[in-house]
Amino acid sequence: MVQTKRNLAIVIALIVVIAVAGIGIYYLWIPKGPGPAEEIKIGVLEAFSGWAAEFGEDMKKGYELAAKHINERGGVKSLGGAKIKLVFHDITSDAIVAKSEAERLITRENPKIICGSYCSYLCAACAEVTEKYKIPFAMTGVAEYLTQMGWKYSYRTTPPLSSYAVTAVEFFVSVGTKTGYMPRTAAVVYEDSSFGVSLAESYTKELKKVGIEIVLDEPYPSTITDVRPIVIRLKEANPDIAILGSYLGDAILLAREIHAVDFKPWAILGIGAGYTLDDFLALGEPAEYYLNEIHFSPYTEKPYNLAFVNDYKAAYGVTPTETGHCGYITLYATYEVLEFCAKTFPEDPFNPDNFMRALKTIHLTYGPISETYPAGAMAWDENGEQLYSRNGHCIHQVINGKYECVWPEDFKTTDVVYPIP
Repeated sequence: MVQTKRNLAIVIALIVVIAVAGIGIYYLWIPKGPGPAEEIKIGVLEAFSGWAAEFGEDMKKGYELAAKHINERGGVKSLGGAKIKLVFHDITSDAIVAKSEAERLITRENPKIICGSYCSYLCAACAEVTEKYKIPFAMTGVAEYLTQMGWKYSYRTTPPLSSYAVTAVEFFVSVGTKTGYMPRTAAVVYEDSSFGVSLAESYTKELKKVGIEIVLDEPYPSTITDVRPIVIRLKEANPDIAILGSYLGDAILLAREIHAVDFKPWAILGIGAGYTLDDFLALGEPAEYYLNEIHFSPYTEKPYNLAFVNDYKAAYGVTPTETGHCGYITLYATYEVLEFCAKTFPEDPFNPDNFMRALKTIHLTYGPISETYPAGAMAWDENGEQLYSRNGHCIHQVINGKYECVWPEDFKTTDVVYPIP
């Protein structure tokens, strides 16, 4: 009897050992999804040299602050708290260089996602390469055609120029109705890159819809050094409102010359980052009463917006620009999509097709996007275009030497000065 019990105990022990070993072997060999990543590389292609360097540097500040906030708030939680690691490449201000740097970034660093570039023509050059390698590309250029090229792995995080035009016309109709100065004529003056041409097409279309006649359509090269002949033609055309599409150097040249010839339409609206920077404010009187249209206002006292503005000031000593904000929301929106993708496709979260499926499903109505972006939400259509871009703008005006938000009503810090005195 004792021997039988001993034999039974040995058999049971052997069964337990075999069972445990079997379970161990099963978990050793069972197919698994990817384990938690320690860090996730995201590439950034921006101009840090050449004429567009100032915009690239501002974008970099926004990207860096967004990465800091994301990592401090727990990283990509669906991937075990993986941290965002940014890899910056300088694409200068040249489309050929942009393509070669995009190629170099992809083949050497193997980023999961890429962001950039502020200038639309550079953005397009980069997109051709990211598309070839099937890398999701967060585009920050505003030219209309960027989401009309059939690219499957690109999406826009900024509003397209057509939405700027819609907002501007709504603004002019609103202030025209209130003041009795309803504009009937407009001039459109713009630099002749893809940004400027797209701008002119969008604004002309929307202005004509409400019966505003275009009395001057004036393109110029972005490398221009003498704008006086253009400004003389502008003054002679005598429009009620002037729309200027410029970067920084040409914006300063135009404002100085317009002041010099004492041209005062009812309003001057500058489109492009050149009209939003402290360098433009530094002009003093020539910059006074210029309107600009941006997809951000640093004056909104919502928690996430305050955190962004205050931390940006603490890190860089200046109020964030539209370009700084652009870098910030581009990375934050991309992070939110990646977080959603990892939850939805845990077995293969870095598959670019899965990422784009997640992108076209998600509706971002929470977090920094909801409070730092005037539209309060982001979502994308099948072409990677934003669905909420139409309400994503604020109108600012230079008043007494500083930028003030004058529209829409729930964002404004003061009343608009219209017409120009």
